[in-house]
Amino acid sequence: MQATGLAESLGAAFVSFTGVASLWAITAVFTCFTVFFTEICSNTASANILIPLVVGICARAECSPIPPALGVALGASCAFMMPISTGPNALAFATGHVPLGIMLRAGILLNILSCAVLLGVLRILCPLYGWADYDPTQAPTLGPATPAPV
Repeated sequence: MQATGLAESLGAAFVSFTGVASLWAITAVFTCFTVFFTEICSNTASANILIPLVVGICARAECSPIPPALGVALGASCAFMMPISTGPNALAFATGHVPLGIMLRAGILLNILSCAVLLGVLRILCPLYGWADYDPTQAPTLGPATPAPV
């Protein structure tokens, strides 16, 4: 996604379509989206799909990609509603002692709570560690600036 420019194109489209361009708005949108997206998709697949998109969106919005990428990575592990979400959910459901309705009701509350907790933790720790700061002149590159000598 990075090599083809797809992430950058989707980032530009997302920013122009939604108008969401601040660091913490992008972090909130993608953290909460990931928590619920992981209910229907594997957590590793969710992170592998969404982190390059978040980096492209942050590049377009000129903000640090670290807090939104952390939100996606941590949010991908917070799926509690469906048996397909994670292995422990599937095991709990397979016992027959946890009906799907109860799992859905409890899971949605846990998903909402995990969104709030993740955003609170990111909002406190990222500025504390300097991860929320963005200086375009110090932005990391994806590869060597010059070709390696042979």
